[in-house]
Amino acid sequence: MLNIFNMRNKSIFSWVFMLSACALLAIGRVYDERLVIANINLAIIISGFYIVSVISILLTIKKITLSNTKILFYLFYLAVLVINPILWLVFDVTEFGIHNFINFGFIIVPISVVVMEKYSSKDVLSLSERADGRMAVLGGGPIVFARWMGFGIISLFLLPTSIKNRYKYPIILFFFILALASGSRGPILSLCLTGLVYILFNFNQVIVKISLGVCLLMSVLYFSGLGEQLSEVGKMDRVLMNISEKGGSRQSTSSRKHLAVSSLIMLQNYPLGVGAGNWRNISNKLRTNHLTPDTLEYPHNLFLEVACE
Repeated sequence: MLNIFNMRNKSIFSWVFMLSACALLAIGRVYDERLVIANINLAIIISGFYIVSVISILLTIKKITLSNTKILFYLFYLAVLVINPILWLVFDVTEFGIHNFINFGFIIVPISVVVMEKYSSKDVLSLSERADGRMAVLGGGPIVFARWMGFGIISLFLLPTSIKNRYKYPIILFFFILALASGSRGPILSLCLTGLVYILFNFNQVIVKISLGVCLLMSVLYFSGLGEQLSEVGKMDRVLMNISEKGGSRQSTSSRKHLAVSSLIMLQNYPLGVGAGNWRNISNKLRTNHLTPDTLEYPHNLFLEVACE
């Protein structure tokens, strides 16, 4: 009886770890003030479940079997954790850099250790019907969170599932609201374009149903006042600002191209990095003709971020 109880506990912690870890990897940080719904910060709740589950699983690791690949991987993490404080001594320490360093140490490193020591490659890379999504993107903040919500919507809508429609569509709606609440416009645009392609390829079969569904949803949101309440959730107003304030005008400034160029120039000058949080200051010193504003503190690309830091 005790063995059964222990097995159930392990299964529960495994699922809690898997779900919370994927969520934190998508959010990219243990705390994010933007993910607030009904005055409740979802990141804090998710981080609480993650910390309990990851500590519980790490304590069950009794033996570590090393290989050449794992040794190199652990050495890479060790180098990041040791070199970054040294770079802070050379350059500077910022609050933003400390947050990045904490998120890396509390999210990326423990999850990597758990996956390598507790799961087999078949568990992680399984392509069977029981593939459970243990592969996840490393970081990215709300924009990646919104992408995962969009991926969930597409999966529920297109893939054959055993979930009944009365459960499936409310979940799809909930995922869409969470995606909007992230304040990231790119994933929403991608999701809409994907939906448009689907409609074009299945026009005769779906146009009537989708038109009626959209009209019904818009009517409910408008006449009930729910639409106005939802617009105050998270950063949803940021997603709609082009339409509401600029009439759908284009607001792109090509800033990400300039961020990438600045990052590559920095790597040429400082191949060992400049320490977490120092990217903007050093970038402005190297490119005085294209100063980066305070709101853009990192290159907006995971590989460039890690390399520069």
